[in-house]
Amino acid sequence: KNNGALLVVPGSHRLALEQYQFDQATFFRQDIPENQELLARAVQLELAPGDVLLFHAQLLHAAGRNVSSEPKMALVFTYHNEATQPVAGTRSAQYPEIQVS
Repeated sequence: KNNGALLVVPGSHRLALEQYQFDQATFFRQDIPENQELLARAVQLELAPGDVLLFHAQLLHAAGRNVSSEPKMALVFTYHNEATQPVAGTRSAQYPEIQVS
């Protein structure tokens, strides 16, 4: 927990969320009541070294802040088809893609 465990809202990838529920940077807004209800259902996932977590891209998720003295290390891979490109200027767009065939 102190190292910044991942928070997820189980089942949120199946919800029909509306654009107004997100801010301009596509972060889930915390200031509207229906979002607060969803966020109250969040669970914290604690992974051990070597664990792997796979989840749907539309699952509401957020990493907690690392308040420990230990470094937080994670390796993140994103899979997408050719029609789905990262948003220019984001962290996802700053690195070259690795083609998988």
